[in-house]
Amino acid sequence: MVVVYKLDRLSRSLLDFFTLQQFFEQYNVSFCSVTQPIDTSTSAGKMMLNILMTFAQYEREIIADRIRDKMAATRKQGKFAGGTLPYGYKSENKKMVIRQDEAEILKRIFQRYLEIQSPQADCYRIEQQRVTNKNRAGMEHFPYLSPTELLCLHRKGRVQRTDL
Repeated sequence: MVVVYKLDRLSRSLLDFFTLQQFFEQYNVSFCSVTQPIDTSTSAGKMMLNILMTFAQYEREIIADRIRDKMAATRKQGKFAGGTLPYGYKSENKKMVIRQDEAEILKRIFQRYLEIQSPQADCYRIEQQRVTNKNRAGMEHFPYLSPTELLCLHRKGRVQRTDL
């Protein structure tokens, strides 16, 4: 038996919940909610379960929309919305500020890219130089720019040449 406090603690996705429910039925596992007594052996109980799970998914989507809107509003105010700072930036008073020492490295990276037009070759060269990422200061096991970060600099435009 699986016991949960509320059904939406088990899952807030209808698809995931019904997949779990099929899994439970396949292995003769029952589940119950401590705060929501629903008898799933009746058609009314199954309908109530579906309604509760539909509202749980709706609530999840509303929360995601609000967070997305809040982050967009924060960015419009010029503030850093969280997450890992892109290479070449630091956070001061909730705003992204250019690190001048890393800006010089980025200028060399972009200049080299314009010359050779190969992000992969640039990645290899930068990995050999062991360029450190100050935003990874607490990550002693890998404080260097990763190949993914380097390719992102070139392909995704997280750092634009005009920012430097």
